[in-house]
Amino acid sequence: MKLLTLTFLFALPTLSYGFPPGYADKATKVKSDPNSFYKGIVKETKTIGNYTYAKIKGKDGDKWVATSTTKINVGDQVEFLKGQTMKDFHSKGLKKTFKEIYFSSSIKVLKSSKPMKSAVKKGSIKKLNYSIANIFEQAKTLKNKKVKLRAVVVKFSPSIMGKNWVHIQDGTNHKSQFDLVVTTQDKVKKGDTIIVDAKVAIDKDFGYGYKYPVLLENAKLRVE
Repeated sequence: MKLLTLTFLFALPTLSYGFPPGYADKATKVKSDPNSFYKGIVKETKTIGNYTYAKIKGKDGDKWVATSTTKINVGDQVEFLKGQTMKDFHSKGLKKTFKEIYFSSSIKVLKSSKPMKSAVKKGSIKKLNYSIANIFEQAKTLKNKKVKLRAVVVKFSPSIMGKNWVHIQDGTNHKSQFDLVVTTQDKVKKGDTIIVDAKVAIDKDFGYGYKYPVLLENAKLRVE
């Protein structure tokens, strides 16, 4: 598991103001337990290049955290894996020195301060066997079964834990669930309309805060 997580963390891009040397080695030593995570409310946030910086107010006060580009808003309730702490870290991108800052593999939004909606217009994608709303709604029934759907790629993250990770949307929504994660060996790009053939998995926990109530695994993707 340590080797896989190390690969995941190194997948983050390296810029002049990026994560410090040795970050991945130290971050992988953090165990996946409640004390490894920090929860709070976003007080400030700024994205520069491929990194998002955020000031999080939690039970132990304000904490600064940096991670790869993540869409979060002031007022969001979030959780992040603490990772490595750096003292007096200077960000050239922000032209700011942080007295203390965490470098995290991710920031997870627990509760959004703004209504979230699909980036894909409702009704713009012609349905195949299933829609994304169908899959979220029928997840327990569809567990370990094959599904086929058409959707748009909204995010593509290659070579993480030996897989490519794809976020897809089709404009449908079930109880505010509209973004579905797919694992695959195929390559696509953001904006592609694709046909997805995959198996439905539920309650997948990869450790280090990466939990998916619904996931499409080992998908075959075809760009239309």
